Amino acid sequence: MALVLTLGLLVTMVGQVFAAASEGYVQVPLTNGDLETGDETGWSFDESIDQMQGQSWAEGPNALGMPADSDPTIDDEDEGYECGAWIEDVEDYEEGVFEGTSSLGLGVGADVTAYGTTHCASAAFAFEGQASDILKFNWTTWTYDYTDVIVIVRNKKTGVSQRILHALVPEGDNLIWHGIQGEINSAVCPSGLCKLEFIIFNGAYNPSNKSAGIWAETYLDNLTLWRKPATEKPVVKPADVHVVIDPSPNHGVVAGDVVTYTVTVFNNGQGGAKNATVYLPVDPAVATVLDATFDDDDAWVSELFEDGLSFETGPLASKDGTVVATIRLLVKADAPLWTLLTERALVEWDDWADDGAAWSNQPIVQVAQADDDRETYSLVVEPGVDGHILFSSSIFAPDEPVGVWYNTSDGEVVAGPTYYAEEDGSLAVDFNSTDLPAGTYSMVFYGHWTEFTVVGAFSK
Repeated sequence: MALVLTLGLLVTMVGQVFAAASEGYVQVPLTNGDLETGDETGWSFDESIDQMQGQSWAEGPNALGMPADSDPTIDDEDEGYECGAWIEDVEDYEEGVFEGTSSLGLGVGADVTAYGTTHCASAAFAFEGQASDILKFNWTTWTYDYTDVIVIVRNKKTGVSQRILHALVPEGDNLIWHGIQGEINSAVCPSGLCKLEFIIFNGAYNPSNKSAGIWAETYLDNLTLWRKPATEKPVVKPADVHVVIDPSPNHGVVAGDVVTYTVTVFNNGQGGAKNATVYLPVDPAVATVLDATFDDDDAWVSELFEDGLSFETGPLASKDGTVVATIRLLVKADAPLWTLLTERALVEWDDWADDGAAWSNQPIVQVAQADDDRETYSLVVEPGVDGHILFSSSIFAPDEPVGVWYNTSDGEVVAGPTYYAEEDGSLAVDFNSTDLPAGTYSMVFYGHWTEFTVVGAFSK
């Protein structure tokens, strides 16, 4: 709280003097806050002396040891005071008029002993506000000695109040308009919107020990409320991480040989991933991990288990962040024939949205009597009735886009739509061959992530 002394004007306040509303604030409705003249002003007035009894202020009379409004000569209207409140047209004033249209007027006249003070006229305006809102207003005074002005904001429900302004203004500063703004604090309004009152008190103060009655007036104009709009949180876009496995050889491997897994982890989302962890399960009765290398220095093996390994990718940029791991497995000499080496890998990632997890495709490489590495995989072809044929495969990654087309016997390629694999990596297409001419055809599924080509022949 600052204490400012300028040209005899003693002002103590929480608000800032002659300040515009802080940058980024916008004015919000404060019904009749501009004090428009008329019957429905929205203001309520109190002209009783007892409303300020017992109040204690650190400045002004209290600083001189005088309790506020305790002067014995002002017990009632017949014995020394009168006061009133009104709506005033400021255009009636010829000097020091603020550029407004109308103003709230408060007046008090009292026989006040030396250093005495009295407040009896006040005006209150009810409104809804919240902590950090700013109240702006303009005010001036007119007096024979000193005007004692107090402005508070009070919570109508809890009664907690906050002082915005306390000023002792000498007659030498009559009709000089001042601008002020005060920020509503969280003690008055702890959360959300609160039902509040803006209250201005007018008082007379007699430090000069004048024997005649003191008359003091306060005027208020252009009361407005300002609020900083709620900042919209930036939309945090999630990562969308997938993992695909391409073994070599991809169908069969001889016991005692090495199979190489190329594990590609990529982010297809609009947001980046902080890190992805990939868990690759390995059947301990079939194979063991020989080694793992990466094409990115941020990737590393975080744990090696008896039945597999896990590795971290490090950050994955949005849309194109990719890490490729090359993992070599040694097939045990006593590995049973026709046993799969691994199950699906699981990837879990952290991002700035909701995090996530996904499964890989299912590698089908198994222990065989000879190494078996093929350029394509085989579709399951199931002829139906009325020319319908069901083509299916479970080789893809979950949700993987799959291009579909068929080749005719004379080499023509007939493109179909793009499908998406199910959560288990499967895709089934019901194809109606009724209108095809007789001949030999091949249906082709192509995975856009795995880059697997899956082919099935059929005839008509």
